[in-house]
Amino acid sequence: MKYSILPGIGLMIDSEQPGKKVGILALTHGNEPAGLYAQELFLNAYSNKITSGQVYLIQVNPKAYQSAVRFIDVNMNRIGKFSQDLSRYEDQRLLELMEILNKLDVALDIHSVPTEIHQTIGIADLKHLDFAREVLKTDILLVDENFDRAGSVVSFVNRNGGIGLGVECGSHADDFASQNALQSILRLLVKMDMLDLNLDEQDKKTEVFRFFEEIFPETLNFHYLQSYQNFSELQPGEIFAQDGEKIYKNQTLAPKYLGIIMDKVILGDGMGFLFEKLS
Repeated sequence: MKYSILPGIGLMIDSEQPGKKVGILALTHGNEPAGLYAQELFLNAYSNKITSGQVYLIQVNPKAYQSAVRFIDVNMNRIGKFSQDLSRYEDQRLLELMEILNKLDVALDIHSVPTEIHQTIGIADLKHLDFAREVLKTDILLVDENFDRAGSVVSFVNRNGGIGLGVECGSHADDFASQNALQSILRLLVKMDMLDLNLDEQDKKTEVFRFFEEIFPETLNFHYLQSYQNFSELQPGEIFAQDGEKIYKNQTLAPKYLGIIMDKVILGDGMGFLFEKLS
């Protein structure tokens, strides 16, 4: 086994046997440390058990982590949707990461959420639904047929023919979030024939939702009209948020579901999403 420090990026673990290249990403948002803790747990207990290929442990936005903020200039998981602006730290950081992202067969991006959450949430391209369901085993799986253009860090892996996955493993303050994340790492490596481990897990029922619309505030006055739980059902025409004179409502003729709810308004960043329920 060979361990190589990637200066400013993380660590590469090389089994010195042929195989896939898998990236485990943490700190895409600097205030979400669960992925970093999961990387440490994996490194200490399982990294010497890799049987093939290479595993990259990547810290995506360390500068935001050092400042205990979500991002420095712009959400790292949105910059792929917009024109590149190298005056922003996150754009510069993405350039630094691209060489590694371009070589990955699979990438798993580990997140947590600021609000209390009782479910684990997976994120994947619609065409990788079955793979994601098997690997992530989350309570909820969010899929997007436009994942390649979503702007997320792992969407760049998708664009190159690989598989990009995300997992919301619990709330920031949840002691079990890093353990949930570790189990996702292990399942992925077993699935890729890179780890010989019997996880002996039961099948889990997973609800599947499709991304419909992201909710963006226009001012710092944005607020939800009540304390919504993740994936609360919104009836057609139901008003759920307000920003000054502007109201936010379900403008479709079918129920929608409000999820990944943020607790603090940051202009330029989303406050949550509306979803369609698939199963």
